[in-house]
Amino acid sequence: MKPTPVDPVAAYIDGFDEQTRAVLRELDRLIRIWQPQLEVELWQSMGFPIIGYGSCRYRLRSGKENRWFIVGLAAHKSYLSLYLWGFVDSRSLVEVYKDRLGQIKAGRACLNFKAVSDLNLEVLAEAVQAAVDSQTQT
Repeated sequence: MKPTPVDPVAAYIDGFDEQTRAVLRELDRLIRIWQPQLEVELWQSMGFPIIGYGSCRYRLRSGKENRWFIVGLAAHKSYLSLYLWGFVDSRSLVEVYKDRLGQIKAGRACLNFKAVSDLNLEVLAEAVQAAVDSQTQT
């Protein structure tokens, strides 16, 4: 009998307390509904795991090419982060959407929050779509 493969994303989510699991599951569910075409994988990056949705390639000034997720979701000790990779008129998507997203703390490419209720989900869906769109434009 073959062992049942372990879904690394589900295992990651299951490793948290009940409250954090509920938030991760709800946002994971929503992102998959909003963008069902994106592949989902667990990335090991920036010193912690991140659930990544979709991927894109970008080139550094050095000429080296990197692969990165388009949308990312991660839990930390006292907050959660949602990462949006993309730009509109040279402004990061976080900068473009931060004032409309709800009770969040914004970094350059991430939104930090504590609960789904902190987020304006309609605006979040728009921001996630903008991240995907920014990777399909030439």
